[in-house]
Amino acid sequence: MAYSQCFERQMLQYFSDESTPEFPTFASFAMKIGVPMRELEAWRREQSTFAAAWEECRERQKSALIRGALAKRYDASTAKYLLGTLFGLGEEQAEQSFSVTVEVVE
Repeated sequence: MAYSQCFERQMLQYFSDESTPEFPTFASFAMKIGVPMRELEAWRREQSTFAAAWEECRERQKSALIRGALAKRYDASTAKYLLGTLFGLGEEQAEQSFSVTVEVVE
């Protein structure tokens, strides 16, 4: 299927639709519009406006996960896992360092 800018609008709308209980994914959007996932990824690489819409959809996914977990529509542990793996959120691993200064006094 040839790329069209209408897919950007459709994707943004799809990731904003709160009437469905399912979590929005790029794979499910690709199925909805009848293209393989690799084609969506190619559009993302080749079309800067589609890439910008893609990033906005990732933010909408993150927001949906947080709101869904807080409202108990999504399992909290699954939401936490996805937020950590997909979006880099979660418990920060603090780098622990220990230093000692020795001053010799004569």
